[in-house]
Amino acid sequence: MGHRANFVLIRGGEAAAYYDQWAALGSTYAFAGGPADATAAAEQAEPTKELLDWAFAEAGFLLDFDEQVAIVFGQPEPIDPDEFGKFGAEGVAPVSEVDAALERGPLEFLKCIAPRWAGWQLIWNERGVDAFAAHLARRGIGSISTQSRKHPEDCVIEAFQA
Repeated sequence: MGHRANFVLIRGGEAAAYYDQWAALGSTYAFAGGPADATAAAEQAEPTKELLDWAFAEAGFLLDFDEQVAIVFGQPEPIDPDEFGKFGAEGVAPVSEVDAALERGPLEFLKCIAPRWAGWQLIWNERGVDAFAAHLARRGIGSISTQSRKHPEDCVIEAFQA
């Protein structure tokens, strides 16, 4: 059991991967906070050299600082704004607006958090770690092992240039 998540950070053509058994329910909120918040959350997880199988990774994100591309997936569990109210204080929509945007759909979520991601291409890709694997392969980064592609063909993919 658990709420498993994978994270990938790419800088200078080098990738670092992370795994957390319980982070899936909150990782989308960390991502919503922008690159610094997302990086801090990822780096709190356990380093790994292998991404989970698509069927077992419930959430996560990939941040490619070289290309300013961010890929995210997963549905968070709604949280108490008092526990995570920093969005409003830092110029991003309050948690209630982030939750409302998530309810309206992935593209609305990306638009809602875009002020924290200026210049980044934000991608919501329900293929999850399979999307991470494709990005790593396109970049020619082989230092992280990936599973065989297994995601269903009808996954939601949305993109937004912040």
